Amino acid sequence: METIVSFFRDHILTYSVFAALGILATFGMSLLLCVKREQNWVRQLFLMIGSLLGLVLGAKLFGIVSYATYLMRQGVPVTFEKIVFQSGIVFYGGLLGYFGSFWLLSKYLSRSAASGATSWRSPRRCSTGSRASAATAGASL
Repeated sequence: METIVSFFRDHILTYSVFAALGILATFGMSLLLCVKREQNWVRQLFLMIGSLLGLVLGAKLFGIVSYATYLMRQGVPVTFEKIVFQSGIVFYGGLLGYFGSFWLLSKYLSRSAASGATSWRSPRRCSTGSRASAATAGASL
């Protein structure tokens, strides 16, 4: 038993485990809400996977840019291998990459996924012409 515990403690990072659990919980909750609201879950899955790829690419791109500027300030020669393989990832790059890819993919899917997925308002039930006619209709009851 001690061998198994030491293997997991030394070889699996806690951050990676919690990141994977967060991704699984997010995908599961999103798909569950799509099924419950009778929405197209395939489009939502495509949107989430594409946004996740945008997150990774944006974080790495910002990591490359920030590491390249750091090396230039230090006076170290900048090589392709150095900035790609030794740079890390940047949180804000991932955030911008996620939002950008979500917006682009929702435009590509030609639906308002950005407003539908993030809106907390319920859809309008009544489509009367104006507020005045709705107010007078409610007052006459």
